[in-house]
Amino acid sequence: MTLEKDSVQKEQQCLVQVSSGAVEISGPAEESEGVILTPGEGVTLWVNGRQVKSSCRVYPQDELKVEGVHRREPAQVKVNIVSDQMSAEAIYHPPRNIRYVIPDYPPAAKLTINASKEEQTTGPDLNPGEIKNILESSEAVHGLKESALLELIEQAGTWKVVATGTPPVQGENGRVEFLFKEGLQQVSYNQQQAQVDYKKRYEIPQVNEGQVIAKIHPPRPGQPGMTVTGKEIPPAPVQPAEVRCETGTSLSADQTEVIAARKGVPFCRRGRQVLLRVDDIYHHRGDIDIKSGHTSFTGHLKITGGIEEGMRVKADGDIEIAGHTSGADITAGGSIIINRNCIKCQVQAGWLTFQLKKINQVYEDLIEKTGLLINMGQELINVLQERGSYTDLQVSFLMRSLIQKKFPELPRLSAQALKLSRELARELPDPLKEAVEICDQYLQSSGFLLTWPQLQEIHEGLCKHQELLKFSDPETAGISAYYVQNSSLTCPGDIQVSGPGAYNSAFECGGQVQVIRIFRGGSIKAGGNIYIGEAGIPRLAEIQGVIETTSGQVYIDKIYENTRIKIGKLEICLQRNLSEVRFYLDEQGDIKIGRWGK
Repeated sequence: MTLEKDSVQKEQQCLVQVSSGAVEISGPAEESEGVILTPGEGVTLWVNGRQVKSSCRVYPQDELKVEGVHRREPAQVKVNIVSDQMSAEAIYHPPRNIRYVIPDYPPAAKLTINASKEEQTTGPDLNPGEIKNILESSEAVHGLKESALLELIEQAGTWKVVATGTPPVQGENGRVEFLFKEGLQQVSYNQQQAQVDYKKRYEIPQVNEGQVIAKIHPPRPGQPGMTVTGKEIPPAPVQPAEVRCETGTSLSADQTEVIAARKGVPFCRRGRQVLLRVDDIYHHRGDIDIKSGHTSFTGHLKITGGIEEGMRVKADGDIEIAGHTSGADITAGGSIIINRNCIKCQVQAGWLTFQLKKINQVYEDLIEKTGLLINMGQELINVLQERGSYTDLQVSFLMRSLIQKKFPELPRLSAQALKLSRELARELPDPLKEAVEICDQYLQSSGFLLTWPQLQEIHEGLCKHQELLKFSDPETAGISAYYVQNSSLTCPGDIQVSGPGAYNSAFECGGQVQVIRIFRGGSIKAGGNIYIGEAGIPRLAEIQGVIETTSGQVYIDKIYENTRIKIGKLEICLQRNLSEVRFYLDEQGDIKIGRWGK
């Protein structure tokens, strides 16, 4: 019975199949459960004239129709603008026909009809101009790439960057350009230099009065950018440089330069506000030794330590030394203070005074000698003219002969003037230095082939620039030391020794000398009064060093025999020890000894 029942049910079951694009249902028309039919992608199903889009139950008596979808898609351009709006990309799909083909399906009680998709490109493509219009309508209006439009068509179906924004060009804030080097600069030597001083290790960066030490550059505004959508992107705002000029500096009239108002060490502090100044005092921390090397400075110099043997220290201004000095060469344009011992040193204060006096004298001698040479040469030329014609070469040999026989000192004077002008390069004007350079150039080798016009040029140049040598004489530059031994001290001002005294040393100054305690051995030559606590060496039979003043008086608390005292051109030698005495010139011009009423 069961088998018969199953056989009956199978005979009553409906089946659906697709054959050659037609849907067929087989089975009993009555008392049938029908079949489940579902249209898939690209398939259109009609049941009894009504389109069905989802699964439905159909029966043998239903009218069924199925078709594959046929459609035509036009060319498409999709545009994507990135979030920062600085670029846009697009993809191009050309026009195409899409056709879905329904295959045959065998009988089944439940069927989903799917179709295979077939595509065919057809129809006219878009041209670059039409694509550009589409992009612009999508707000991509700036930075379009013409070459990318062609690539879109050639490489259809691929995303391409078709527009890029213009980023803003950022400007520059105002800035300060420093025209000097900061910090100690290591000295370098090249192989061509004949002499190398390995004790000169570093140089202090220095500037002269009137020198431009910094340039102030104005801010440079930026340029705005633009997004692909046409929105302007402003650049960041720019700020002018803030410059604060402190002591020793000033701004130029147009506010574009910082100028040194004095000689010294330039200093700057960077930051939002730039600070500039020129210090006329340089502080050297520690000792002047082989590590630091020789030291030279245009202004005042303060040394917190001492100066070791073999080192040279030079400053155009004052020098103050906190520690001991030994075997050193110390030269200052101003005064020198040595707060501790000075042993085996050469100390010269007022260096500029001495050197300027020296170059004045040499310069005057050059003018005088070249003037005499011109006069004598003119006389000889007149004689040659009376005798007939002469050549320039004859005159050149004549000038050379005159220099060799009558003015042999001229080449030496010109070389000396050149040496002094180079030592005083920071103090002398350029025209004067050029006149000295020309003079030395022509007069070397005893004026070999010196022409008459050249000789006149030398003399006229020297005379023209003589007034530039005028200078104020700083006679107050002096030397102060605590203790002096085996040293030489020279200055235009006063010399003072405040400690135990001075031994076996030579003092020369234009002012006064004051040795609070002992001056033993050596000599003194002063322009003013001399004050000494104790002078000479006790029980020494030999003649001792001279204590000399050109126009002052000598005051000594205790002086030993055989000590010489000189005032002006007169000199006496003591025959015995004396105490609290004063040496002076009386009205007759003789040296007298009186009591020092302290």
